[in-house]
Amino acid sequence: MSRRPTKLRVTILDRYVGAAYLRMFSMCLFGFVVIYLLVDFIERSSQLFKKNPETIHVVMYFVYKLPQMLYQVLPVACLLGSLLSLTILAKNSELTAIKAGGVPILRSTAAILALSALLSAATFALGEYVVPGAVEKKDYVYKVNIKMQEWKEKYRKENMYYRDGDTIYSFGLFVPEQDKITDARMFKLDEHFRIVERATATEAKYENGQWYFIDGTYRRFSDGVPTESVAYDKYPVPLREKPDRMKVYLAEPEHMSYGELARLARDLQRQGADVTRYKVDMQSKLAYAAVPLIMAILGIPFAVRIGRSGGVALSMGVAMVLGVFYWIVLGLGLALGHSGAVGPIPAAWGPHVLFGVGGVVGLAKVRQ
Repeated sequence: MSRRPTKLRVTILDRYVGAAYLRMFSMCLFGFVVIYLLVDFIERSSQLFKKNPETIHVVMYFVYKLPQMLYQVLPVACLLGSLLSLTILAKNSELTAIKAGGVPILRSTAAILALSALLSAATFALGEYVVPGAVEKKDYVYKVNIKMQEWKEKYRKENMYYRDGDTIYSFGLFVPEQDKITDARMFKLDEHFRIVERATATEAKYENGQWYFIDGTYRRFSDGVPTESVAYDKYPVPLREKPDRMKVYLAEPEHMSYGELARLARDLQRQGADVTRYKVDMQSKLAYAAVPLIMAILGIPFAVRIGRSGGVALSMGVAMVLGVFYWIVLGLGLALGHSGAVGPIPAAWGPHVLFGVGGVVGLAKVRQ
């Protein structure tokens, strides 16, 4: 007679521990956001009210900044929430009673791990779909409605390169508002990568679907030796890239979604730019979503030990030390990646894997 497979059921214990964790997590998240708001308000108050803006605009500035705040403090709230909830259960001898009932620590904390995994998914969704748009609106309100300045989007403008088949173009400065380029150069190469044609111009303009080099010199080469040199007022060049495709909007990588970073890296790479930094930031976006779960895994073994001899104050101290050390190692990994010392994946994922393995080892050593 075949046995039916055992299903993982949500027990009363899961609901009880999960409710305790969510309660502590919510309190910590709320507290962190309030502190964040107060500190940011105090630091920026002189700038926020310098031009006497309407109160509603100041309020909207912080409303649009709220998703970014949540995104930044949510992982730490997970760590402190797991530490505090389990520390209180241990201090009340509830963990002892749970173990006396034959339930291992890992099973009794399954609700915390499951909820933290959901919070990791929420972190990714927040960073991918909410934070970028909210940050753009926040910046607009701050610059236009609060500082009373003209809104201008930031584009990549300097030292741009394009390759179109056997022809390479270099531009000193791109002026997106005028569809104009200054200090333009064109190099046509043969199969041995020797220059056969070169054109220089003080500027290039896009008119009626065609790029023109203005006020420059055209030269033809044979075996590296100039054979022809002609000065011109206006010279058509076969550059197929349209101005709109050259307008690569530049935002801070930490304020962009994974999809936006991928598009930016692709556009900049097409221009010949080094995109190592953006590839590291792309991987960092994915890895950061795992932090809430890793923080919870780190917190459980510490909480079990602290609960026996410590208390809430000790739990908060441990959370601060772990959090600071985590961000230091994370920052070091990203710095190594941005410098090109290590690849994007090790730079972004290495610190998370390190702390994740440490948390799993800690769980394994906790007496069941």
